[in-house]
Amino acid sequence: MLPFSKILEMIIYNRIKTHITLYKILADEQYGFRDYTSTDNAAYNLLLNITTALNNKQIVGGIFCDLSKAFDCINSEILLSKLELYGIKGIFGTLLKSYLNERYQRVVIKDTTNNPTYSDWKLVKHGVPQDAILSALLLLLYINDLPLAIGKNARPILYADDTSIIIVNPNPSPFANNINETLTAVNTLFKTNQLSLNLDKTTFLQFRTKNSQKLDFNILLSKDQILKNLI
Repeated sequence: MLPFSKILEMIIYNRIKTHITLYKILADEQYGFRDYTSTDNAAYNLLLNITTALNNKQIVGGIFCDLSKAFDCINSEILLSKLELYGIKGIFGTLLKSYLNERYQRVVIKDTTNNPTYSDWKLVKHGVPQDAILSALLLLLYINDLPLAIGKNARPILYADDTSIIIVNPNPSPFANNINETLTAVNTLFKTNQLSLNLDKTTFLQFRTKNSQKLDFNILLSKDQILKNLI
């Protein structure tokens, strides 16, 4: 039998899941950790957006975002305010607050003879436990407003915290502007939520047919940060 805490966590999970399903809270662009969706659905829609644009003789590219330690960087106060906005409040909100706050952890190091050395207990100020039943669902709700921050010329496809953004435009100059504006908007939202892009793994790729024009331009994250371009 599962420990009591796991049973309670499963009850909370099911209540939240029922609520967000009933009120259709999760963004349609999110495919991660949901019933009846998978990486196959995300990949299909990604390819559909790309091939449709190419068939229409449009310029198409993708920004592929990777977040640094997303689960560890979730701010509990920001998360709780978003949960309240989504209607998860009152007694149930208070229960979740007690679940997220006042967590402590310590480090255990064992020597060659397997004798443990313990660090002091420290308050965990950010993050949710990655192995917990609730963690993935809370992450989805934490980044659920991402599609709203992206302009109409960009089409986000999310699988948990893995974010792909397809940008389509018939003209090279507006296309380059759309890329930079979208990246700036996404990065601003992440920073507001105390999340950060992993620039070593966040990339841009232009999709082309053999007859398509290859564009050469810088994608600026800030004055001194240029996004890796795979074209």
